[in-house]
Amino acid sequence: MIITEPHVDAAIKVVEYFRVNAKTVIEFVSQKVQTKHYDNNFMKFYKALPAQFDTQQALFIGMKQQLSERT
Repeated sequence: MIITEPHVDAAIKVVEYFRVNAKTVIEFVSQKVQTKHYDNNFMKFYKALPAQFDTQQALFIGMKQQLSERT
């Protein structure tokens, strides 16, 4: 396999694309959740969630808070 300058340039562009997008995702994910528009029932649910949870845990907590599964 022969690596040419255009191959290296293309590889650099691909790496840069993923680096920029990873930075964007990290910034988005690290933003604090805004809860000021949540109603009281949903706030109780939100505060009852652990820092890490899966769907089944969230459904169980929601059921205890008398929220519908869809909510």
